[in-house]
Amino acid sequence: MVGTLVSLWALVLSAADTACAESGRDYRDGAAVLQVVRNRARSRGRRYDGTLATALWSPQQHAHGCRWPLTAEHVRLGAQFVADRLPVEPWARRAIYYCSPRDAPGSCARRAGPWLGRHAHDFYGRR
Repeated sequence: MVGTLVSLWALVLSAADTACAESGRDYRDGAAVLQVVRNRARSRGRRYDGTLATALWSPQQHAHGCRWPLTAEHVRLGAQFVADRLPVEPWARRAIYYCSPRDAPGSCARRAGPWLGRHAHDFYGRR
């Protein structure tokens, strides 16, 4: 029981860290990024085994190491991620890729499907 609680808390904090590292204090963007992680876990693509931890920590997938102070809102997003209760727009539930303005122009459009929406990142669906 204690081990399970520790594992859940570690997943909450890892998700909070990813939301912060990817999106800073743009919590709407952080929620959408975490929704992409959930969507990828469900996709069971070749990198993912269906677990949230694998999707969250797959190499070269998501940023870690928040440069901002981790806030209560980041931790709330982490808990909502684990509980599958992220406050996202309907399009985010279909997003599987996201790109930032720092990505090479056209790189996301080449590998992703249709554009679905934008916060700090652009979010794309599957081809």
